[in-house]
Amino acid sequence: MSELYTTTYVPASESPTGSLQRRIRLKFHNSPIADFGIVKGWADVKSQDKFAYYSIKDGMFFKGQDPTEEHYWMYFTTASGEDFILDCGMFAFNFCMMVEVEPHYTRHHLPPMMSKYAPAYFRDREHKHNAPKIQYEKERFSVLRDPRLIEAVRRSGRSFECYAVTRICAFMERVAGRKCTDVEKDLVMNWIPDSCGVIRGNLQRQEHLNFPAEPKLGIQTDPGEMDDKMPPDEDEAWLKYMRKWNRKQRKGEIDHVQLAEAFRAWGLKSREEKLGLVKGKNKKTSSKA
Repeated sequence: MSELYTTTYVPASESPTGSLQRRIRLKFHNSPIADFGIVKGWADVKSQDKFAYYSIKDGMFFKGQDPTEEHYWMYFTTASGEDFILDCGMFAFNFCMMVEVEPHYTRHHLPPMMSKYAPAYFRDREHKHNAPKIQYEKERFSVLRDPRLIEAVRRSGRSFECYAVTRICAFMERVAGRKCTDVEKDLVMNWIPDSCGVIRGNLQRQEHLNFPAEPKLGIQTDPGEMDDKMPPDEDEAWLKYMRKWNRKQRKGEIDHVQLAEAFRAWGLKSREEKLGLVKGKNKKTSSKA
């Protein structure tokens, strides 16, 4: 918001440099972004996908983060009313959706690239229809339309004044529902100027105009995980089976526990049973036609 939504349109005739200054805003396809912010909720993560830690000194185990209690992600809403999310915090819980970042990697204030891919789960309309729901929203906090944040970035340049720092940290505490520690405040106020510098350099050199229209997505797998990959016909049967149960969940006919049971039941079926489910459905469709 600090770098994009404080830009204004200035025609070349009025610009001090004699060149056109554009107002730059976010959009999704052809629809402008009307709002964006942070969602506070929870994610459906099973026990085997959560971290636990062992203290050699104390001889005790203790739990790591638990996204079933608290999880955060970003939301975006277009002017046409479409809502989608970006979740960059699920990789640690064995949800290994990745995006290729090399074509988007800018040269400004960034260290050498360590990996071509970064964790990111972008859920748009297609993913809502074809993938099970794992994020559950409790509350959302607008960034773009928060008057206190707007005031904080109104005069931000390469640094933030004390009053702006106070407003940004107060926003953090509203989202978290608790007092933030001094370490948390120091971290975010160190990260923000660096991130702003990267975006500022990107906009000044218009590097975003060279970004691919659709980023490449992938899933990071464990060694040997794909050795037992399903044959094409069984893979297609699984996709149709999954879509059927996803529709039931979206309509409220089943909950996330029943959805998980349906997925587990698939793994217990023989190959003939799996293919028979889809073939049987196709026969019914043909007879109705």
